Formats: sequence, C-alpha cells, structure tokens
Amino acid sequence: MASIHLLLVILALVASVSGETSLPHCKIDCSGYSTHHLTADPLDRHRFYLCTSKTTWYKEPIDCDTGLDFDINSYECMDPSDPKYKPTPPCDKCSFDCATVVDGKRTFLANCHYYIACIGGVDGDVKACSESTPYFDGITCQANASNCCTCQPHCTNEDIINNNFLPDKFNCTNFYLCIASGMIHSVCDEGNFDEEHQECRVGSPCKEECKNDGCVETLLCKQIGIFPKCAKSCSPHYFICYESQLGKEALILNCLDGNVLNPKTMTCIKPEDCPF
Repeated sequence: MASIHLLLVILALVASVSGETSLPHCKIDCSGYSTHHLTADPLDRHRFYLCTSKTTWYKEPIDCDTGLDFDINSYECMDPSDPKYKPTPPCDKCSFDCATVVDGKRTFLANCHYYIACIGGVDGDVKACSESTPYFDGITCQANASNCCTCQPHCTNEDIINNNFLPDKFNCTNFYLCIASGMIHSVCDEGNFDEEHQECRVGSPCKEECKNDGCVETLLCKQIGIFPKCAKSCSPHYFICYESQLGKEALILNCLDGNVLNPKTMTCIKPEDCPF
C-alpha cells in the first residue's frame, strides 16, 4: 500500500511540472462571441458553427469550402497547408453530463448499448442502440466495442478530491490517477490493479472489461507522417505527426464525410469498403 501512495505523490508532482492531462470534453465554445461569431466544430475540423450569443448557436454546423479547414486562430476557413493554420484540437467525445454535450446525447454509464437523450441541458429518456451498431461512443451508436464510453476512464469530482485510482479496462496491469488537471496513466510494478483496495496486488484477478482490437488511444511522435489509430479495424480517426510534434503526443484527426481510415492503404474510404 505504501508504494502506491508514494507513486501518488510522485505522479502528482510530475503532472504539475509536465502539464500532462486528459483531453478536454468536446463542446461548442461561443464564449468569444463579443469578438467573433464563428467557432470550431469540435468533432470535425472542416466545419464550424455560427454563434448567436455567448451560450447559443445555430444547430447545424457549416462546411468550409472544399480544400479548406477551420482555423482556430483567425476563426476563418483556411488552407491547412498554410504555416499559420491551427487545426481544431482533439477532444474527448464521451460526455457524462447533459450540460456539456455537443450532439444531444450523453453516456449511460450502466451499459454501453444505451445512451441518454438530452433535453435542454438535462437528462431525458434512455435510448437503445440498434443491433447492427450496438455500442455508443459518446456521439453515435457504432460497431466497435472498444470505442465504448464505458471503457474510458472518468474521474468524478469525488475521485479528484480524493486522488482516487481508476482501472484501465483494456489492461489489468494499468491504472489511472485522478488529479485536478486531468488523469495520469501508469502501470503496476507487479501484479494487477485492484480497484477495491486502490493498489496493485500480486494474485489479484485480471479484469479487462473491454476488448482491445488493435486500437491505441495515444501515439508518441517519433517521425513525421500519418499513422493509423487502429491496426486491425477501420476507424474514422487517425494520428498525424508534424515536425513540431516530434517527441510529443500525435494529433488525432478524422476522415471527412463519415469515411473511415483503411490502415492497410492509409486512405479514407467508405465504411462499407473496409476490408476487415
């Protein structure tokens, strides 16, 4: 028990220095309405929203012209090859609060096959995903179980106050530390993580609730290029490493128009053309 408390202190110090935090939740930000009326679509860098006040916007996003993406510095559509271009940053699609959702739905923590429809920023009815797309990923129902929001760690206010540890549901030897600035991912020196006892224990049963199908959540840039997020399936998301990203975490981008990335050819294709 003492070793994991020591790790808690060390990790908290590392976090305060390195600034390592989890991705912010996806949300439409119209807080700058007094100086600009356009704001990024957090789910698609090719689109933007028109704000009507600091807290409201037109429901439907607007597409940039072909070949252009929304620049979050100028609040205009821009050629993404322009050195001044700054893309919409990646964000966490899994929302656990109807007050912060983008697309009118939030995670139903009890079961990944369901989601909660939000009405006016508060919880509405619980809805079921279809049999063909049974897993809710924070925005829509889809077919990949590893994208379940219930598979992703979520620190409550109580977890943050108490600096609790959460299990990694893909790998029983890993765990997360909840701190005010986000979450830190770490690995047991030995044994498996035991959530009940809040420590790593030799002989503790391995509980991996979520299937890992070759997808990774983060990538450290070691060379410039585009890299798949999933090696054994087609995902709408992929990693990109610019020269400025070397030694840092890759940016996460997504294929446009509902397409997915084929990791064999590294091209965006229609979902029905996926070879897996």
